[in-house]
Amino acid sequence: HARRFIQEALDAAGAKRDIEFVAEVARRIPARTILRQLGLPDELMPRLHHWAQVLNQIGNVNVPMDTLLEVEQVLKDLRDVFRPEFAKRRQQPTDDFLSALVTANEAGDKLSEDEMFATCDIVLIAGHDTTTNTMSLGTAALAQHPEACEYIRQHPENAGNVVLELSRVVSMSTAMGRCVGKDFSWRGQDF
Repeated sequence: HARRFIQEALDAAGAKRDIEFVAEVARRIPARTILRQLGLPDELMPRLHHWAQVLNQIGNVNVPMDTLLEVEQVLKDLRDVFRPEFAKRRQQPTDDFLSALVTANEAGDKLSEDEMFATCDIVLIAGHDTTTNTMSLGTAALAQHPEACEYIRQHPENAGNVVLELSRVVSMSTAMGRCVGKDFSWRGQDF
């Protein structure tokens, strides 16, 4: 499914002269993939983006009360989406992630509904946001370094390693700051 979603997004982008890369490619691919894995419809994509934006605001230390209220509403919305899906899969499990959660059992110990909600929240939001940011920021970094793009073209067998290195270079999470452990200068910049 992921390959198909990637191909569809790139084909649609390639058919246009101008695109909004984040919305049309970087956000679309992980959103569709995660929703598919969970067994949820593509129609949730706009809401998924909103949910991710709101929930990622709580990574800050001083969160205003109105933001906390918005976070509470998003968590309620997520429960409203997942609760009936859990019930459906208890009655008729399928081959998706939600069914795996609902039917998980180790020595008679099953996940509570709160544990399933928490797992789904993390998978849905963190996986979407991190992958979107990695694709967007990685693409921007590659656009600034055409020699890296040429390297990938010349050495496609190393593409996986390039992606891993890009993940180290760009900050892939909106809630993940990076701090240096010791002051230093690099390429004319003080860190």
